[in-house]
Amino acid sequence: MDLNKDLENVNKTTYSDKKAVDVYDTDYIRASEEYFFEKYIKPGMKVLDLGCGVGRSTRFVKDRGAIVVGVDMVEAFLQRGRERHPDLDLRLMNAAELSFQDKIFDVVMFPNQGIDCVHPRSKRAEVLKQACRVLKDEGVFMYTHHNSIALPRTKRNFLDFWKNILKFHFGYHVRTEHHKNGELYYAFNNIWSEEKFIYDCGFKVIEVGSNTKKKHSKLWTAFFERWPMYICKKK
Repeated sequence: MDLNKDLENVNKTTYSDKKAVDVYDTDYIRASEEYFFEKYIKPGMKVLDLGCGVGRSTRFVKDRGAIVVGVDMVEAFLQRGRERHPDLDLRLMNAAELSFQDKIFDVVMFPNQGIDCVHPRSKRAEVLKQACRVLKDEGVFMYTHHNSIALPRTKRNFLDFWKNILKFHFGYHVRTEHHKNGELYYAFNNIWSEEKFIYDCGFKVIEVGSNTKKKHSKLWTAFFERWPMYICKKK
């Protein structure tokens, strides 16, 4: 990988392609998201949905009776989202440079591994610090993340793993995924290193979840969950 590339802008360009917008223009929630919504989001709460895309998760949160704002840095996603969901509050904004006041949200979330598109790691830290700033003292922050030591379980997982084998690390690193509309650069980390990173950015982890309806141990999640979910509160 060319270290001189602006990886975040490469990701932004890839996601701005109409093919990408069509792919992400879907209505679904994962088992981990459903669990989080049901446990932590109540009617009347103020929720910030980072990396909202076309409003997939924003839609579900609003339907639960919450007051939700979705932000994304890809204008093409937001345009489609406003067409499909004219009642949603969708805004163009960088998650590392939020324009909201301090302590106004009950919940901040960054689902669908969106945080892994943020580069370099110092900017990723700014995303967590911004989330901490706009979150109320008793609020909850959630995001999902690519697991660096998850064992591949599908053909595509194995091919991506093999293509990146020379860049493999147990800790934080960036891998390349090849899509029809272009390349994407995602950050990976193991759950123990990621928890330390979260703590250094002002949060403590209260739950590490897997993307299944069945409850799994932390050890199982560490080696078999491709996208762990971190649920955090301020320290």
